[in-house]
Amino acid sequence: MIRANDQKVCAIVFDLTAQGMAVRAAETLVSNSLVDVWFSLPYSDRTIQCEGEVIWTDGMGRAGVRFLGLTDEARRGLTEWLTQYAPA
Repeated sequence: MIRANDQKVCAIVFDLTAQGMAVRAAETLVSNSLVDVWFSLPYSDRTIQCEGEVIWTDGMGRAGVRFLGLTDEARRGLTEWLTQYAPA
């Protein structure tokens, strides 16, 4: 889920790294805008929550979001999850 301009926007993550993610959002996100991001990692009880910056959009609902302010614990957990579950 992404919150942009005080509105919740449903999104599907189609690429995820420790630095950010690419999403397909139900609404077009605005480049260079700040958003709140939160999502659960499959096969885990961990939820990632942080601020993000929309760094690119394609005008068709896809966007790249760079994580900002991700805590060390959350980044460590995300990195561990990626190591275990992300395709090589």
